[in-house]
Amino acid sequence: MREIKQIISLLFLVKRESEKLLCHVLSIAEELYLKYRSEYDELKNYLRSTTENEIYRASEKGSIFEIVWLIFFSRYLGLGINKERINELVKGLDTDLNKNRFYISILESKQEIFRELRNDIDLFKAPRHFKTNTEFTLSKYLDIFDREEID
Repeated sequence: MREIKQIISLLFLVKRESEKLLCHVLSIAEELYLKYRSEYDELKNYLRSTTENEIYRASEKGSIFEIVWLIFFSRYLGLGINKERINELVKGLDTDLNKNRFYISILESKQEIFRELRNDIDLFKAPRHFKTNTEFTLSKYLDIFDREEID
């Protein structure tokens, strides 16, 4: 468990160098969680605490991108970070966040972006979609590890 905690901490430390790495970091954290959650009961609590800390850090620097990803991740894995707790963690953000349709979509787990296209284009998948499709992991869905080299 100590090594897993160190890996997750290191991954989030690396992510601070570039926000673009966030989906990779979350994919690896998910793989670790799925592999070791039955072996280490405290892993869920550690990942929840780390995710809450990262949501708070993202709100401190005003990164909607990170906040949305982290909220999705916490809901996707069922870490138990509820809407009230999220509101506590992102209090410092500009009030315009509550008008951001993408943020609202993630927070409410329903498509609020381009609602007029809802029937024609599916732009949003709620975390529960991935729970019912167990062959999906973030790394598979985002094709993190199986990329082909471009000549």
